[in-house]
Amino acid sequence: SIATTCQATDQYGLKSDPWGDSYPVCTIGGCQVYPAITITSVTPNPVGVVTLSIKFTSSKPLKTPPAIVKLVTGTGKDFQITEYTYDIVLKIYSYTYPITTALNPENGPANILVTATDTNNCEGNALQSVILDTIAPASSVTITPLNPSTADTVEIKGTATDAVTGVTEIKIFVGGIEKKECTE
Repeated sequence: SIATTCQATDQYGLKSDPWGDSYPVCTIGGCQVYPAITITSVTPNPVGVVTLSIKFTSSKPLKTPPAIVKLVTGTGKDFQITEYTYDIVLKIYSYTYPITTALNPENGPANILVTATDTNNCEGNALQSVILDTIAPASSVTITPLNPSTADTVEIKGTATDAVTGVTEIKIFVGGIEKKECTE
């Protein structure tokens, strides 16, 4: 067997005894304490064609740049997010990413993955789910009768579908004005 000892030096030059006393603790082959990464918000969620904002905190000081932030889709089409700011008072990292239809992100469930490295090269990560919806609902209007005269009562029906988040409202406009009943 081989005798193994450990001596560590802290930032002030203090050294442990060669047998590894209680201060500072010496860890061989890994990190003693990993940074705890907490995603505090992902907005908006669901996200359409807007700027996605991701905010997170860390239990330990991070390197610069502080993290690798990815938008991970269900089909493996990932997008790395690099634009960030740091609020030194609140200790919050804020990453932003413009979601556009040109990027063709996969619509539906996705994840935000934050992988951060602290100043001791220890890595921590966090995962938050998000719904991507960059496709507008499909809508249609039917008018009965098709060729009404001025004396006819006209029925206008609107229908809409949205495969990702569903439809919450349908409005009907006649001549650019929203109508619920039409008497003209």
